[in-house]
Amino acid sequence: MALRIAHLHGQGHPHCHARRAPARRARRAVVLAAAAPAAAAARPAVVVTGASSGIGKATAALLASKGWRVFAGVRSEAAGEELRALNPEGIEPLMIDVASTDSVRGAAARVAEAVGAGGLQGLVNNAGFGIFLPVEEFPEEVWASVMDVNVTGVLRATQAFLPLLRAGERRGRVVNMSSIAGSVAFPLFGAYAASKHALEAMSDALRFELMPQGIPVTIVKPGPVVTDIWARARRGSDAAVELGPEARARYGDLVDKTRQLTEDSEATGIPADGVAAVVLEALTARSPRSRVVVGTTAPAVQVLRRLLPDWIFNRMIANYYKI
Repeated sequence: MALRIAHLHGQGHPHCHARRAPARRARRAVVLAAAAPAAAAARPAVVVTGASSGIGKATAALLASKGWRVFAGVRSEAAGEELRALNPEGIEPLMIDVASTDSVRGAAARVAEAVGAGGLQGLVNNAGFGIFLPVEEFPEEVWASVMDVNVTGVLRATQAFLPLLRAGERRGRVVNMSSIAGSVAFPLFGAYAASKHALEAMSDALRFELMPQGIPVTIVKPGPVVTDIWARARRGSDAAVELGPEARARYGDLVDKTRQLTEDSEATGIPADGVAAVVLEALTARSPRSRVVVGTTAPAVQVLRRLLPDWIFNRMIANYYKI
């Protein structure tokens, strides 16, 4: 029994990021205009990865409704067409698999051709996923996959699209989607939290490096978000790594408790639209913040983590999980 979830940002099956982006399918699925129409060229342009569902989908829809030209990252034709239907004038599906360097570079080349000299005004690194297991029971290859998508995938996209963020008269901005797990590592969240801690460290370094170039970097840290991720987690549990009898004896109660708590959190979470609004603010504010914690409980958890001594905070989390 394991908890498996398609990231708090709604990215679909965890292994969908395997390196499988055939050039033929990519060319067929997404065709970007070689020369952007004048109306499109006049609008600010943004790339949103992981836009097929959840926060990414909500962000793409909101930005398009506010007049942005949105290149919405997807991994299937069906997801792309569904997104395009939300706003045919504002959303352009972009086939991109952040686990594949070739896929990311190809996507960047297509966007560069589409936006021309105007460049990009925003990059929202949202793609990612999580699998939740006790650290002792985590298969090394699965752990590596989480890190590859959630950390190295952001690196790939950032490196590929930064030249476009510098290209236009108005310098672009980077928004990286982290999580409250980037501050607190809850039980069974070892891989996911490790990836988000790493993402935030990389984002902080990047912020300083890009300051002289006038490109701000904002980290968005949602708590529980109301999407279909918990239903996907329940469906994915049967296919996830199974705990053997001994591991089940050690960790079974904790797995069951964590499952229940994550399902219950859906009732108190914020809608994906609320996180999308924070992304919009990060892209448009005169002075964007470095970090934004968003949610019903996440801000309080962030403050407690910062202010409380470790032994008090640890006891608080242990009591919450009844450890």
